[in-house]
Amino acid sequence: MIRDFWISINEKYQRNKTVIWFIVMAVTLFIIVTRNMDKMASSTRGSSVNSTTSGSVSNDEKIDEIVSKTEDNYEQIKEQMQDVNITEEDCIKLFVKLCNSGKVDSAYQCLTNECKEELYPTKQDFIDEYYSVIFKTSKNYEITEVKNDTYKVKYTNDVISTGNETSSNSSVIDYITIKNGKVSISNFIGKQSINITSIAPYFTIYIDEKLVYMDHEIYKVRAKNNTRADIYLNDADNSNLYLKDSYNNVYSIDTSSMYDSDYLITSKTEKSVDLTFNINYAENTQITEMSLGTMKIENKEYLDSTSEVVNPQTGNREYEKVKTNYPEQYSWNIKFTE
Repeated sequence: MIRDFWISINEKYQRNKTVIWFIVMAVTLFIIVTRNMDKMASSTRGSSVNSTTSGSVSNDEKIDEIVSKTEDNYEQIKEQMQDVNITEEDCIKLFVKLCNSGKVDSAYQCLTNECKEELYPTKQDFIDEYYSVIFKTSKNYEITEVKNDTYKVKYTNDVISTGNETSSNSSVIDYITIKNGKVSISNFIGKQSINITSIAPYFTIYIDEKLVYMDHEIYKVRAKNNTRADIYLNDADNSNLYLKDSYNNVYSIDTSSMYDSDYLITSKTEKSVDLTFNINYAENTQITEMSLGTMKIENKEYLDSTSEVVNPQTGNREYEKVKTNYPEQYSWNIKFTE
């Protein structure tokens, strides 16, 4: 009976062996192709990860390489940096790394034009007043964003370069602002145009612009004395000159480095005066008023060209001496907004 079964199987195989072998070959080929595709896919995925891992270079590393391999030439460095997707913090890092590398010319060229104009008109100024003060030795740095575009930078001594562990405890804080890819250092935020003219009975005040720092503002003022008397815009010892903002907050003037003579506008002259106010930087602060407080007017004698008298001693005709008669004090407020 078993023999008959195998004879039947053999007969069926002989009749259909072509179809059977076709199916076997097809299944085998399918299995082989599928396994190879899985291996290729797995290999491709692994290659992509490894490529990303091994080929990924941080901006820090790119900047380090550019600074170390490029001469002290800002234009060359700028060209190399075009391949870096640079952030605001990277602008600070580039500046610090250039200083640490002694590439002072390129570091100076990293400054904004406003920063150069107001603080460091020449490269030597930058070297004497900033670079030589902070970067006597290589510095580590820590960057923290405090406001839009403005960062707190904490410089500490590099123990490896100094060889002195205790020196690492000393630090210097600077606030650096980024504008169009360049840095504004020494707590200087930038300029803001004001362009206000205020005409009073005895004088004219022009407020051209202000210089904004992290902890104070300097108002660039021109005062024109239209009288024959002398006018003091402020009393250095007893000042009541101040700013007021839209919330009625009052900011006093800093007179610590000023003398009465700095506020003196002599008769018929115009003088530029820098007025410094104790106001911390805040983007949403809107100054609405400057109060000149109580100004002092000092009357004095002058020769009146419209009036002549005869000198009894010489008999010559001379201009008559006349003393001005302005009020001794005068107050004036300048509105920034209507």
